[in-house]
Amino acid sequence: MPCIDVCSADEIEREDLIRWDNGDSTFAIYFGTDCDFCFTDELCTHGKVHVADRLVMDDQIEYPKHIGPFVFRSGRTLHAPVCEDLVTCPAKFADGLVLMSFE
Repeated sequence: MPCIDVCSADEIEREDLIRWDNGDSTFAIYFGTDCDFCFTDELCTHGKVHVADRLVMDDQIEYPKHIGPFVFRSGRTLHAPVCEDLVTCPAKFADGLVLMSFE
């Protein structure tokens, strides 16, 4: 499975995320409380708002524009007004780097 080096793991604090643009796509890279990394689309499915002004707590992200929470590991939405899950993408960690896997 091909991978792309995205960033150094120390660029993201635990319970935080950074934005990563790749071509025409924008992703959010999360560093979870279990020291794991994952990717989601960077735009909210409800209001197409970027996650730059977000709140990350435990395994959830909440978009402040409309208080729409998601579980970032699965992309699952938790309640209205959001009704469509985020798309997720596999992440790998190797030699201090966060890598995106393409299936």
